[in-house]
Amino acid sequence: MSPRPDIFGHDRTLVGWSWVVGTHSWVEPTAYAVMALRAAGKADHPRVREAVELLWDRALSDGGWNYGNTRVFANRLRPFPATTGIALAALAGEPRRAGGSRIEAAIAYLLTELRQIRSPLSLAWGLIGLAAWDAFPTEASGWLAESARSVAINTIGPHEAALMLLADAEGAPLNLIAGGGDHHE
Repeated sequence: MSPRPDIFGHDRTLVGWSWVVGTHSWVEPTAYAVMALRAAGKADHPRVREAVELLWDRALSDGGWNYGNTRVFANRLRPFPATTGIALAALAGEPRRAGGSRIEAAIAYLLTELRQIRSPLSLAWGLIGLAAWDAFPTEASGWLAESARSVAINTIGPHEAALMLLADAEGAPLNLIAGGGDHHE
């Protein structure tokens, strides 16, 4: 399908990863692939570099990310906390663009939204994304404890429990920045 700026608000020619082979590239599987390939020492591979471009392209103008569309038929779409955290984690260590406005807007979005979110998955990924950019809020451990109390402990799966533990870890969880390094303008 050719790019249609009147319908889609992003560059459909950028290739990342999809949930199903041969379909549209989405933010979440692309971000997971970037993190995995970076951890495997492939941060400079052309596929990873294009995937990073895709993540920058899919950032919402008001801050954050959703599944992968910025707008449809002139309607601006809203961000999701989990997807925003995942994208921030994948972009950890990348140079900030345009004065860092996309990153700063995503951080501001999460700092506002996470105060009221207690879903283990959304809260954990949001906090992991904030930690990746040195923006972990001091009250986050309390949010995680409240989340754990509000959800019956036997309904939290191992995936959510592991993410909550990572989100509450000291420092940059998952060692997201390949080779260490600082965020730079």
